[in-house]
Amino acid sequence: MEPARKAHYSFPVVFGLSDSDPLSTRSAQMKTYSRLISDLDAGGNRYSSDVSEVDLSDPEDVKVTVADPAGAVLVHLGSDQFLSRFKIYLSHAAGWRQQFQKLDSVDLRYDGQIIVNPDGAQEAIKRNFTTEARRHGGKR
Repeated sequence: MEPARKAHYSFPVVFGLSDSDPLSTRSAQMKTYSRLISDLDAGGNRYSSDVSEVDLSDPEDVKVTVADPAGAVLVHLGSDQFLSRFKIYLSHAAGWRQQFQKLDSVDLRYDGQIIVNPDGAQEAIKRNFTTEARRHGGKR
């Protein structure tokens, strides 16, 4: 008898859902999650496979933990433009890694600025990115 094939599942762990929340809230959160994954995987991209965790606790700020080989990074994506914001992270991550030994988080919620929080006691460094950086960062 041939052994049964084992199914392989690959998706991020989802946080921010609570049994005590009304069904309407949980439904809206899962719609946001579905939109996030669809956006990240649009056009054949498989960016969702780089995400290990998704925090849906704040509808105005979807947060993802990126499974980066140099260490996990929390990326604030806001409530829309998930793909373009994720591409900004991808295009700048190597440069930030050269500046800072370890990254704690990157906040991409606000148009025209990126807030990079290096790990440790250093203060957040607010960087306004130029039109050139925006053009190369995925806003196409």
